Amino acid sequence: MIEIQEDTPVSLTIEAIKEIKRLMNEPGFYPNQYLRIGVKGGGCSGMTYILGFEKGRIR
Repeated sequence: MIEIQEDTPVSLTIEAIKEIKRLMNEPGFYPNQYLRIGVKGGGCSGMTYILGFEKGRIR
């Protein structure tokens, strides 16, 4: 069963979207990659955000 989520759990600024698009146009970017967004404890505010492109299937 597919679950449809109406609320967006993450929102990106216009500048972040521009940067992601820029990175996707870099040589060596593979179209089958997806953007993984993560959060881990640490940093001044108590949280560190992790962004990266990964190959493979979304689990």
